[in-house]
Amino acid sequence: VDIFGKGGGEELCKEYGLNLLSKIPLIQEIREGGDNGEPATLRANSEIASLYRDFANNLAAEITKVSKTSEQLQIIN
Repeated sequence: VDIFGKGGGEELCKEYGLNLLSKIPLIQEIREGGDNGEPATLRANSEIASLYRDFANNLAAEITKVSKTSEQLQIIN
């Protein structure tokens, strides 16, 4: 069940000419890990940990790219 709908992130990125950095699903593993004090991102072979690592790498690459082409980062509200 897509409680927040589907495709909104892609549409927003297209509208603003941005790259979509990641799609992280709302899954029970994330909630359970947080509730138990064992973040899913720290599990060695966790699919969700891989998604968060990919997001972090994509974010770092985007910041590097933008910082080379722009004097100031702009935050869109």
